[in-house]
Amino acid sequence: MAFATNQLLKLSIQYLPTIATKLAITTLIAILPLPVKAITLVTSRAAFGSNDGIDWSSLGKVFNPFAPDPSVFLPNSFSAVSEGGLALGVTVPQVNDSGITPPFVFQTSFIPKGIPTNFTDGDFLLLTGLNPQSGFPAIGNPGPLTINFDRPVFSNSKFKNLRGISRRREW
Repeated sequence: MAFATNQLLKLSIQYLPTIATKLAITTLIAILPLPVKAITLVTSRAAFGSNDGIDWSSLGKVFNPFAPDPSVFLPNSFSAVSEGGLALGVTVPQVNDSGITPPFVFQTSFIPKGIPTNFTDGDFLLLTGLNPQSGFPAIGNPGPLTINFDRPVFSNSKFKNLRGISRRREW
C-alpha cells in the first residue's frame, strides 16, 4: 500500500505544473469576460454625424491628371476655411526628393473626369504629394499632415481615435 501511495504521489508531483496551468487557463476563460470590438465600415460621410467639414476644392486649385498644370500645386503650408467658417492651417512637410510633387487637390471620379478611388464620386481629396514615375502604388510624401484649427475641435461621434479625442472635425 505504501508503494502505491508513493507512486501516486510521484505522478501527482510530476504532472502538477501541467494540471495547474490548465486549471488557471480554464479559470481565466470562465471568470474574465473577453471584450470584443468589431471594425465599423463607414460608407458615408453622414455616418460620422459631423456638423462641419472642408471641401478641398474651396482652395481654388484642382489638379487634372489628364492635363497636368504645375500652377495648381499647393504650397506646403496654406490656410483654409471650413464650410462652417472655422479657420484652419494645413502643413505638409517638405521632402528632399525632387521626384515627389508638392501637395495638390484632385477629384475622385471615373476617368476622364477624375481619378477613381474608394471615396464618393465627386469628392475632392488633398494629396500630400507623390512620385508619378514610381509606378503603382506611387511613392508619396511620408511626412505627417498637420491641421491646426483656429479653436478647439471636439467630437461627439462614435468614431474616435484610441484615446477618445477627435483630432479632426470631419474628413
